[in-house]
Amino acid sequence: MVQVCFPLEQVGGWPPVTQEEIACSEIAPGQYRLKAIPFYARAVARDDVVRAEMRQGRLVYTEVADRSEAATVRAIVYEPSRVPEVRKALGFLGCDTAVNELGKLVAIHVPSFVPYGPVRDYLETQARGGLLGYEASCLMHTV
Repeated sequence: MVQVCFPLEQVGGWPPVTQEEIACSEIAPGQYRLKAIPFYARAVARDDVVRAEMRQGRLVYTEVADRSEAATVRAIVYEPSRVPEVRKALGFLGCDTAVNELGKLVAIHVPSFVPYGPVRDYLETQARGGLLGYEASCLMHTV
């Protein structure tokens, strides 16, 4: 496993970091498959293949080489104590999730074979109820 650095553009203080390192496996020279769900990097999903080049001793993302057809969605759960129930509900819908070190940002991996509609409907219902806010970062599904 290697870490590929994804430089991030901050707008209005978001995201709270200027780069994200994502665990990847090298599949060919200069090509890496994402093995983790991105928290902040946009337009990439776990299992996508990306190109990266060595810059100042670090592998830095340059472009997507092959898409996995999966989606990445992020949700900020306003009450951290509610994160387990959100993750459980998303798991029942067929999604994998990860939580950042602050305990309230949930990165959601929607595999290509999981219909996005029920995931979106669940998140939209929870957002209307004031439990969370969400955004689709990389949406490859037909909606």
